[in-house]
Amino acid sequence: MSQAQSDKNNRALSDELAEARAQNEDLRKNVAELEVTKSRFSQENSEVSRGLEEAESKVSQLSKAKKSLEQQLDEARKSLEDETKVCTFLNTYRSCCPN
Repeated sequence: MSQAQSDKNNRALSDELAEARAQNEDLRKNVAELEVTKSRFSQENSEVSRGLEEAESKVSQLSKAKKSLEQQLDEARKSLEDETKVCTFLNTYRSCCPN
């Protein structure tokens, strides 16, 4: 192999090495950017998870309050029905048996 051919091969290999190093640097930058993005997404995920837990807790509290109010409403309806029955009975009694 001649000196010129060796120099040509050396330059070609040097160029390939420089290109590989540039690609390697680009890949390192991409990895660093992805790590930053991953960290940001992880933090956002934690915040969203906390928000979801808080929302679920509020839903649970509201469900309990709704159930309690439904029970109170049922009791009030029952009481109204009972009072209506008593009033109906008294009105019937008064009309049947005047003083």
